[in-house]
Amino acid sequence: MATSKLIQGDTLTETSNAADGFNPATEVSAYSYTSARVAKPVYNKYKASTTKPKVFGYYTDWSQYDGRLQGDDSKDNRGRGYDLANVSPTAYDKIIVGFVGVTGFHKVDNLWRDVVAEGADQCGKVKYEPTFLDPWGDFQSYVNVGHTVSGWDVDPKTVTQSNTKGLLGGLRDLQAKAKQQGHDLVLSMSIGGWSMSNGFHETAASDAARKVFAKGVVKLFKQFPMFSEVDIDWEYPNAEGAGNPYGPEDGENYALLIGELRKQLDAAGLSNVKISIASSAVVKTLGYSNVNALLKAGLYGINVMTYDFFGTRGRRA
Repeated sequence: MATSKLIQGDTLTETSNAADGFNPATEVSAYSYTSARVAKPVYNKYKASTTKPKVFGYYTDWSQYDGRLQGDDSKDNRGRGYDLANVSPTAYDKIIVGFVGVTGFHKVDNLWRDVVAEGADQCGKVKYEPTFLDPWGDFQSYVNVGHTVSGWDVDPKTVTQSNTKGLLGGLRDLQAKAKQQGHDLVLSMSIGGWSMSNGFHETAASDAARKVFAKGVVKLFKQFPMFSEVDIDWEYPNAEGAGNPYGPEDGENYALLIGELRKQLDAAGLSNVKISIASSAVVKTLGYSNVNALLKAGLYGINVMTYDFFGTRGRRA
């Protein structure tokens, strides 16, 4: 490891491994609590190009946390503990922030139900509006997100781009550093995801709900103008995903949702904001997204999720 260009030692991870009797060289079934701190901040460098593929990355608000940094080695509070300071301002063309939920949904047995409800309550959101889920991590925290003091007094209901701490404040500052270096770092917010797609089926099915959703997206872009793209991550239209409601009408309603969002963004003077979706790489599931109609409704791009193409089940990775 001492000569590795990619990984490095992390004392807190090694202490956890010793306490658990965990050997990362041989373990194949027990859960690893390896911190993201073991990864060295190494990035490829590319010449600026308008024709070559862009480099995107997701950044989650929960990746900042690790109780071990505060002396708590309990398993429930161990986390990735990644420091945003390790991200080069010029490494990515776009960073997608995950995740924003849709207010008012989630099954009783869904572990995200209370998370969405609490986030919506603190942010003052109503049913069908998109909401950030972790006001502390998004707007108020300071460890691993580039701040020296917390924003404990920042009100999630009235937070702005200028006064936010947390991950959004850190990304604001990262984008500014990129600009100082002559690089255009695009910031996008992802709405939905595997754990937060429960509300899309109902939201897309009603004209009134679509209007509330789109208006809520516009409010977020007015609140945080550093964002210039929104990524709708519905997993999945006409497919269950994580036990979500679905139906054959989803594809048609998806196009109506994208159309309403495009309409309201334009009316609010946000015609520069681009709309993309995240989609399954499974051809049948992708087909249910009704992509041609989405493009006609105002869709800009598609992020095809290929996470499951390779895994431990295969003989090669």
